[in-house]
Amino acid sequence: MIPAVPTQQNVHASPIPTSGRPEAHFTPAQGWINDPHGLRFVDGLYVLHYQSLPHRTAWGAEMSWGTAVSEDLVHWRQVDPCLTPAGFEVGCWSGCIVTDDDGRERAFYTRVRRNALDRAQVAVARRVGPGLTFASGEDDVVIDGPPDGAVLAFRDPFIWRNQHRWVMIVGAGLADGQGAVLTYESTDLDTWDYVGVLAQGRALTTSENLPEIWECPQMIQYADQAILIISVALDGKAHSVLASVGELSGTDFTVGSWQRLIHGPHAYATTVFLDRDGLPCMMSWLRDVKDLATRVQWVGALSLASTLKLTGGTIAVEPHDLVIAGITTHPTSGGPLVLGTSSAQGAYRARLTGNASATIIDQDETVLLTVTRSEHQVTITPTNSAIESFEAPKGAALDLFIDRGIVEIYSGGNYGAWDCAQTT
Repeated sequence: MIPAVPTQQNVHASPIPTSGRPEAHFTPAQGWINDPHGLRFVDGLYVLHYQSLPHRTAWGAEMSWGTAVSEDLVHWRQVDPCLTPAGFEVGCWSGCIVTDDDGRERAFYTRVRRNALDRAQVAVARRVGPGLTFASGEDDVVIDGPPDGAVLAFRDPFIWRNQHRWVMIVGAGLADGQGAVLTYESTDLDTWDYVGVLAQGRALTTSENLPEIWECPQMIQYADQAILIISVALDGKAHSVLASVGELSGTDFTVGSWQRLIHGPHAYATTVFLDRDGLPCMMSWLRDVKDLATRVQWVGALSLASTLKLTGGTIAVEPHDLVIAGITTHPTSGGPLVLGTSSAQGAYRARLTGNASATIIDQDETVLLTVTRSEHQVTITPTNSAIESFEAPKGAALDLFIDRGIVEIYSGGNYGAWDCAQTT
């Protein structure tokens, strides 16, 4: 059993520590975090879960579900973990939370065993008492591993209601190197039947020497279309977040072309949720963000919340209204934007219009990232990662959210995240 994390308010009224902890992005009190999941609005609060190892600063299999709550999607308060591995399992990996027909929440998660980390089970945990704690028993396995030997990786269940049935999708990697999303169906959330493959292929490369695993599959439904989101691990390493727009009918999804959902090298394991008004939203893990002190106390941060809009088959990612309201907008004079490392320069938003470009510098006036614009294109040039460009309508505003080393950029429905504090 992993000990509980002490309750921590992730809002710093006192001077920011020299570690450069972000103000508007959730970071753990201590230890390691990765994938967010199970995010929902309950009783006036946003409840967030994430993969957590509170007593080490490197990834390990013994993951628990950390928990944080917020009223505004910006200021998060860390509370005790809601689900920790028992003696019959190594770790409680990513999953989702649904409310059953009796109004009770159930957490479906990836249960991993010592000698089968990739070929996991799907287990269910139920709320214990009035708080946010969940518990699972040894026999609470609803899917006992992959459907056949051709599936070499199997994890990350995501569930939604389809009329009188429940649909579950699970991320997978196949023996031939293709990534896949598998589908299951249930009438009661207890017994699940394997339906088949929802989507499969090579989303990033045609090379048979670079196998893909499609992790953390998510589905967002609109009136007549849906968005399937996957986080693609390439050759065993987290790579990028992709999305496909298609038609969803029951357990059938017509897969369109894959497109890059998030630019930059740091966002991964995107999770989707509905805000208090029912708007589709997303949040991601920002890997590599960490404590900059000599003795590292924490590793990992979560992105700002964004809304996902779908118009005519085109996905538009925009900052959530609560994020805009909760982060101070600084007037811009055309000069460099300073990456804050002290209490005097915390999280802020810079909004540029027209053809304005941006240069982000540190306290020593070292250039860390530049944003340049042509008539229909935005180009981001970080000093610690590859140059990226995307198309944006002429005159589209450029929104930059700057929080310690983290820079998140929105323009014309495009979105990207960069950690400028990391050196090459």
